[in-house]
Amino acid sequence: MVLISLLKRDDFSVEEIDIWNFVINWGIKQTPSILERDISKWTFEDFTLLGTTLRNLIPFIRLYQITSKDFYHRVWPFEKILNKDLKEGLLSFYLTQESPKHGSLPEPRILQKNIDSEIISYNHAALIASWISRNNPQSLSDLYSHLNLTSTYFDTKDLKIIDKGIKVPYRLRLIYRASRDGRIRPYFIDGAIFDTSNHGACFGYGDIWFGNRERPRYGSCTRVYYENTIRDTENEFYAEEMEVFQVLEN
Repeated sequence: MVLISLLKRDDFSVEEIDIWNFVINWGIKQTPSILERDISKWTFEDFTLLGTTLRNLIPFIRLYQITSKDFYHRVWPFEKILNKDLKEGLLSFYLTQESPKHGSLPEPRILQKNIDSEIISYNHAALIASWISRNNPQSLSDLYSHLNLTSTYFDTKDLKIIDKGIKVPYRLRLIYRASRDGRIRPYFIDGAIFDTSNHGACFGYGDIWFGNRERPRYGSCTRVYYENTIRDTENEFYAEEMEVFQVLEN
């Protein structure tokens, strides 16, 4: 089965929660007896049928490699389709950070990293590029029907696996980074992005200000040129990590 062979691959460069969402939707489509789309109204039989449809796929989804928020909101509503050992292992991991008693933690997939960033992945960069192109997907899942993020990707509209896609029209070039390890500053673009003797990376002459060399991750927002305010308050805030990119056409 093509889907199983994809899920087995370490280099299948798709976020694990997006794989889970696709597989769930694919499984529902493959189980025509499930008529109700609101899972809060599902019967025990509905979950049993879906579990049967997906029993050969779920073991290859690396459910330990997602955020606790996604686990709670996206995975746990379908806990009835998980086998006992997997369910207990996931609860132990997400509640206590302990490794599962049955088996070991799967290795994370090797996501594409064709971008110089410690914060975002290539997939996030492609999502940003799609917004610039006005495709307006709401999530990475929506994006797979617009952009070719991998050599094989998911078409979430028709729930198919596709071999080709649209070339990402833009790329992001790192021009500034500030973190607990210090900061880099290859160059700035006058006006849109600039620095002064008293500030680090700044946007719109005040719409976003970040601190100087001694405080590069402290910032504030005062609307000057932007159409909308960035934050509801002008109080100072702190950025754990910060990166600025220049958008270039491919």
